[in-house]
Amino acid sequence: MLWWLGLFVALIVVVSIIMYFDDDAREQRKKRKLAQIAEREQEIEFKNKYKCKKSYTLEHLYGLNIPQGAECGVWICSKRLVMYYGAPITLFYSKIIKAEILDQTQFKKHYLDNATGAITGGMLFGAAGALLGGGTKTITESDKKYILAITYKSDDEIKYILFDVTANKVTAKNVIADINYRRTKIVENKKPKEKNL
Repeated sequence: MLWWLGLFVALIVVVSIIMYFDDDAREQRKKRKLAQIAEREQEIEFKNKYKCKKSYTLEHLYGLNIPQGAECGVWICSKRLVMYYGAPITLFYSKIIKAEILDQTQFKKHYLDNATGAITGGMLFGAAGALLGGGTKTITESDKKYILAITYKSDDEIKYILFDVTANKVTAKNVIADINYRRTKIVENKKPKEKNL
């Protein structure tokens, strides 16, 4: 009869431990969900502040102070391009020189010294540049990497923001079209208005 009492106490202890960890896990999930909701609300607030019309998600390679490979929100706003990774990073369309999609061969030709591609690529663009600039093997169509390169001017210096768009070239084309449309609108608004005689 005493062993039933021991089994009953052990069962109560096991159930209590399970409930404790289940409550702890539930509380952790609740905190994560609240943090996601807060971040989403902050993102919506920034989108409204900057009058953003469209948003995309791209994989960052180089040029922003965020980790390489991080999924970054790219927002098309009225006067600026906003990249979002926890906080907004803005770039006025008037500073953008060009935005284009390049495969690794074009990237090497335009941005890297062909003779020392991996070294120059590594110095200019870190691991992403070494990856794209190095190697002498023949690249097949399935091996090709595609990059969205945004070239802009900051403090009289040419700078670059690179995104890996290998898996989403259509999205990259949409981003480029949106950037070019906004840049054109800004240029048209800067032209002096003709007076009627």
